[in-house]
Amino acid sequence: MTIDETKPTDQILVAEIPAYIREGRKEINDNSAGITGPQGIQGEDGNTGPQGPQGIQGVTGSDGAIGPQGPAGAAGDDVYGVTTYEITAAMVTLVVGVQLQDVLYEVIHLTAGAAEIIADITNGTDGQIKVFLFEDTNVSFRDGTKVLGRLYLNQLPALGLFEPIVDDILALVNVGGDGGGINHGYWKELYRTLAVK
Repeated sequence: MTIDETKPTDQILVAEIPAYIREGRKEINDNSAGITGPQGIQGEDGNTGPQGPQGIQGVTGSDGAIGPQGPAGAAGDDVYGVTTYEITAAMVTLVVGVQLQDVLYEVIHLTAGAAEIIADITNGTDGQIKVFLFEDTNVSFRDGTKVLGRLYLNQLPALGLFEPIVDDILALVNVGGDGGGINHGYWKELYRTLAVK
């Protein structure tokens, strides 16, 4: 079936509309019958976390039958985490696997007892995402270069400080890290959300 570029028009008779709409629906259904839902993610360690979402129900085919449901997957332990952490005095480095979880996506509620500046995050793995929610004004992040687990922030002046206030959010993604402590890569800013109230 080819798509008729002249349809729909405001000049078409109502009696003609159902014919080509039915043709289009049949073509779409024939091409997409049996599409399965997304697989859940399983941890690299073989352990599985809570049950993943159900697969998407199959598309109704031209014969009126519904295609097979997609499989449900299991979420791995190394996919998502939430951490609450208070920076200690004179700490300039956060370490994945120590202060931060070794997971693909982590939300970190961050505080400090006094003014502290974080300059790098080590032991990161390429693609890991860390989302920092600042719960006080004591923690700052220093912009750096693209090496040694440094924070590569999207701001000027280069090598300056990001000094968040309460409820600011900063999301970073690791680029090039091997997770083994040899090549830390660097942490590129994905986005920041500044609190306005």
